[in-house]
Amino acid sequence: MDPYFQSDDIKLTDLLRGIKNYSIYVLKRIYIVIAATILLYYGGRWFADISEKQWVANASFNAIDSRSGGGFGGLMSLASSFVGIGGGTSNDILSGIFSSRNVVKTSLLDEVEIHGKKDKIINFYLESLGYMDVYKATPGLEDFKFTAVDIYKLSPTEDSVISEVYNSLVEDYIEVEFDPLAGLIRAGVYTPTKEVAQKLCESMLRNTQQYYALSANRKALDGYNKLKSRVDSIDGALTYYNGLVATTKDQNIFNKKDEGVLSLTEYNREIAFLNIQYNDALSSLEAAKSALGTESDVMRIVDQPAFSTEIDERDPDFWGLIGLGVGAVLSILILCFVKASQDSFTEEKLEKEKMTTTIS
Repeated sequence: MDPYFQSDDIKLTDLLRGIKNYSIYVLKRIYIVIAATILLYYGGRWFADISEKQWVANASFNAIDSRSGGGFGGLMSLASSFVGIGGGTSNDILSGIFSSRNVVKTSLLDEVEIHGKKDKIINFYLESLGYMDVYKATPGLEDFKFTAVDIYKLSPTEDSVISEVYNSLVEDYIEVEFDPLAGLIRAGVYTPTKEVAQKLCESMLRNTQQYYALSANRKALDGYNKLKSRVDSIDGALTYYNGLVATTKDQNIFNKKDEGVLSLTEYNREIAFLNIQYNDALSSLEAAKSALGTESDVMRIVDQPAFSTEIDERDPDFWGLIGLGVGAVLSILILCFVKASQDSFTEEKLEKEKMTTTIS
């Protein structure tokens, strides 16, 4: 074997010797590690204490599935089997509606009362963030506040501000997820104050329910109209075949023929079949008609923000432990880096001295 390559092999004994040397180096300077861990432990706790505290309004709700067989969903499921429309709600769709632009912006423009003062939620929200003071100090915005009745009547400035607020809320301060084990959509709305978090979450729940109820009502009305058209169509066919039967009977009174008897049998068969279809369609029409008055049952709210609003803050103990771990690991790595730098410098110095001796 070439001795040149043999000299570059990494031996296990060399590795173990290196680990031992580094361990001894760190242990001799353990006071640095202890000081770093203590410093970052209290640094983590300090970070948790100064971090912005948020209030979170929690809510849990779900959609009433059309396949459950009860209420609005069950009736719409029966109706949809005849006209090919979707009759039930979806928890995925309901989750999307809760955090949609329509619902969030509409909710922000709702007027509520907090501490005896009536105003729009977005004005309370901006005030809790300190933006109202910023507007007062900005030329041209000294008297700015939201006055639009709905999202369709926003001024350009209002539209710009509420869009920024929406993006911020959806990205960082609104959480929506479906828990398949509990069968519930769990939502959380975070704001700097308890009252704003609670009012905003309540408004979002209400607007989500109203929006979906309106969509469901439109779907129910569409199903009702389609079923009514089908009933009318079958009724027209029955009238036509009953007329043919009457005509055939009148003709056969004076001139009985075999083809007349066969035609009468065929007409009666069609009438019997149409009667079955008519009865089924009529039952579905009654179900769809009942569904028109039960559109509010598309969503079930289990936990209301009124009794599910709490403060959300960082745990000092948790962040202290994180600081402790980071301090220990970081200080050891730095000491190892210093040791490696010193060894490299020493080897380079010895190499230069060896070269000088060889030349001499």
